This record gives sequence, C-alpha cells and structure tokens, in this order.
Amino acid sequence: MKYEIGDLVSKPVTGICKIDNILYLNPQDEKNNKLYYLMKPVEDEKEKIYVPVSNSDARLRLCLTKEEARMHTSYVKCQKSLRKSRGREPVISVGG
Repeated sequence: MKYEIGDLVSKPVTGICKIDNILYLNPQDEKNNKLYYLMKPVEDEKEKIYVPVSNSDARLRLCLTKEEARMHTSYVKCQKSLRKSRGREPVISVGG
C-alpha cells in the first residue's frame, strides 16, 4: 500500500485529509471485497471519505512534511538566485 494510517494526503475538491483507517467495507462478500482508505478531511473531521486503495494513485497525493516543504523552498530560492547571477556580467578587476 502506498499510504499508511496517519498520513496526510491531498484530494481534489476535498482538500487535505488524514488517513484514519484502511479497511474492507464488506468483509462477508469475498468476491467484491476491496480495501479502502477511510479518510477524514482536516477541515471537517466528522465527514468520512472512502477511497479504494486500488484507485488511490489517480485521486490522492501525499502531503509534504514541514521539513520537506522547507527544503523545497530553499532549493527554489537557491535556483532563482543562480539564475539571476548568471544573467549578469561577472565583475573582474584587472590590474587594480
């Protein structure tokens, strides 16, 4: 499985959700028994959303942790700085 209980994922339209459980909706029906992620939106924890594990790649994206977000932000800032510096002429002093 791609996601674990406790992971925060982004779901289109709904927003950020926390995976609360991974379960079979109908354990007695062995033929049509599928695993589902039970998720609760961060904005409304009373709501429950079920997404089939088999179809989760098309619907869910794992959220970054604070540390991962900081690293990405630092990288982008560094790249912008490099691009600006490459667009300028180097300063060379010859003979003082």
